[in-house]
Amino acid sequence: MKARYLRRKRKRYIVLFVIAAVAAAVFCIVKLARPQVIEPNDIAQDELSTYLTLAEETGTDWRFFACAVRFNGEIDEGIINSAGNGEIAGGDDAAFIGCLKSYFFVDEEQLEAYVFRLSLLDSIIRNGGFPVTGDYHYSDTWGAARTYGGERKHEGTDIMCDAGTHICAAAPGKITRIGWNELGGWRIGVTDKNGAYYYYAHLSGYASGVKKGVYVEQGDVIGYAGDTGYGPEGTSGKFAPHLHFGMYYNGEAFNPYPYLCYWETSPE
Repeated sequence: MKARYLRRKRKRYIVLFVIAAVAAAVFCIVKLARPQVIEPNDIAQDELSTYLTLAEETGTDWRFFACAVRFNGEIDEGIINSAGNGEIAGGDDAAFIGCLKSYFFVDEEQLEAYVFRLSLLDSIIRNGGFPVTGDYHYSDTWGAARTYGGERKHEGTDIMCDAGTHICAAAPGKITRIGWNELGGWRIGVTDKNGAYYYYAHLSGYASGVKKGVYVEQGDVIGYAGDTGYGPEGTSGKFAPHLHFGMYYNGEAFNPYPYLCYWETSPE
């Protein structure tokens, strides 16, 4: 009797194992068959800056220029003129892909696959906005040398502004980190729906109601610019007031500067 019970139990375990193995295999096959999205660090900063600058100048979807490089090998005068003449359809991906077929002589599946690969970057770009209000100035400080806490490279953009300037959420998401950080002082970390992480540092304080777990919309005031950090809790005054703005994906920092330039001049 006991042996029969053990055989039945063993059989159930084998069936469950086979089901789990088949499910895992199907998942892997689907994942491998689907094109992988282009992550922020997969694209050169200068390349992305070119796409976003042309998009701003022509009012055209930035992905059109990315597709021109992918399928034509370059952005020629004809592509720029077409963009400037308003010939590129806006709207959803289906309308956009339908328009692309008139310019790039590749099959629709290739177009769909590449537009999908651009989807992560496109979501970050479209859902973002400039994080500082009022008067400010900034430049590309990515990779600049920093020495506090040891030799390191600057992982972000410093947006110089007056103390107390309103700092807004650059993208919608959930506040996943908040509080003191030795380097960043009073800081906030927001994670968006794509898993991209937005880092706001050197704040003088937080806006009312801002706390871990709260969901914020793009443009919501989340804090105020300051000069905190580079020491134990409460340290301030070691540099001019500014917002250190960082962006991360899968734990890797990527340069916010091209995004900030686009968000600064693009309509809400």
